[in-house]
Amino acid sequence: MMITAPRAGLRSTVALGLLLLAVSWLAVVTMPNGAEAKPDADEADCSAIAVSALEEGVIKLLCVATDDEVAPGQVIAELVPDDAVLQLRRCRGQVATREAELKHAIARREAAKSDYENLTERHLEVAAIASELAEAQVALSQLPALIDVAKADAKLASKDAEKKSENAEALAPIVVLKAETSAKQSESKLGELQERRRRLQEQIDALKVKQEVIVRRRDLKTDETLALASAEAGVETAEAQLEIAKADLADAQLSMERLTIRAPAAGRVAKICALPGQHLLKSVDTMQIIRLETKSRKTKSGLAEPTM
Repeated sequence: MMITAPRAGLRSTVALGLLLLAVSWLAVVTMPNGAEAKPDADEADCSAIAVSALEEGVIKLLCVATDDEVAPGQVIAELVPDDAVLQLRRCRGQVATREAELKHAIARREAAKSDYENLTERHLEVAAIASELAEAQVALSQLPALIDVAKADAKLASKDAEKKSENAEALAPIVVLKAETSAKQSESKLGELQERRRRLQEQIDALKVKQEVIVRRRDLKTDETLALASAEAGVETAEAQLEIAKADLADAQLSMERLTIRAPAAGRVAKICALPGQHLLKSVDTMQIIRLETKSRKTKSGLAEPTM
């Protein structure tokens, strides 16, 4: 009996230890991936989002308060839009101006193309100058004979007037007066013919120069080529300026849109960092939103066998 009592106590201790070990295995359940299992429930993962202004400006209005729930894209604040509105109007006006300039440049280019491709008017101008030149040359060729006749008439009239003036006492005054008048008229006619010859010669010289220039331009299409090249360059410049104006307008529209601050995700307003009237710089926090993403997770029940 003195020997069996300790053995019975040892057996009781071992049995109690095995029982406790079994209970501990019953209290622990392992998942296939090694994560500890949790009861079936919705799990909420929370993260803070700092909402900042994308454009510099003064806060005009706060549309939410602390602890308000917000949806994605919901307006949460607005900045004063005065400067942005003026800039947007200026850009729209600039686009309209550039569009009008491009329209005018295209019309000018089309006119230049027409002039370059159709030289009928230039041919008619050359023909008209040639006809005018021929008439002037014919008239000039006739003048020498007329001048010679006028010189002879003027000489005879002058001698007749001198002779009658010497015999004025024997002649009636009217006769002397007529002779003097005739002499003056002959001299005047001679002067007119000589002046006409001078003018015709100047006209012919000018027509020849003009004819030469027009013929050369017609053959080389100098004016038309330069005008067309200039018009093409004008269209390209107008198109480039219009694209720049449109880019400025797009930038102004984007700046206008950025004056409205929106919630980037669903969540709850945790903190407001700025108030109406406060001037904000770019990337300065306006408020913080706690983003809530709800996920449903189910666990598998059962006992995991202990690893031996």
